[in-house]
Amino acid sequence: MNNGTPQESLSLRKGQSLSLKKNNANLKHIAIGLGWTANTTGNVEFDLDASVFLLGSDKKVHRARHLVFFNNSTSPCGSVRHSGDDRVGNVTDDKNKDVEVIEIDLTSIPANVTELIPTITIYDAHARRQNFGQVSDAYIRIVDRDTESEVGRFDLTENSSAYCSNITARIYRDGDGWAFQGLDEGLKGEIEEVCDRFGWNKDLG
Repeated sequence: MNNGTPQESLSLRKGQSLSLKKNNANLKHIAIGLGWTANTTGNVEFDLDASVFLLGSDKKVHRARHLVFFNNSTSPCGSVRHSGDDRVGNVTDDKNKDVEVIEIDLTSIPANVTELIPTITIYDAHARRQNFGQVSDAYIRIVDRDTESEVGRFDLTENSSAYCSNITARIYRDGDGWAFQGLDEGLKGEIEEVCDRFGWNKDLG
């Protein structure tokens, strides 16, 4: 039985799930770290944005502020916080240097929020003729903030010129704990298509 001692980080395959409680029974505070390298062309800015959707059991957001991103950095409950927009990407040789980070207090997430969906979208992709075929080394990882140890990571494999957005993973309630699952689902649309998928609009209460 795990007494709370962190286990070795697990690298997930697409669709594979990891029980966060099994890794550490006392896990309370995590960070979602997302990284990527953008292969820029010319003088056009290549800006990828990380977001998190807080969903109910119907797989939809219930409030406008349940979309946490650079323009809404904190969820209404304060349990999910965005580190801020990064318009450059990973420009170092350190493939574990997170570009954008979402901090999560698992103990403060309201009971009616059953899963968190991290996504990455390319800002103004269609106008700039940009896509995930121009992005490499993209990943998402979970870090235990109390020990600063990596719990699990998932390297994205989608690298297609057809996609401008990526639904990277899901963090969902699993009994009395939480689990992490890699998704890596590419979408042709920008953030608007992702919002439509999860029922977000600015007029939600």
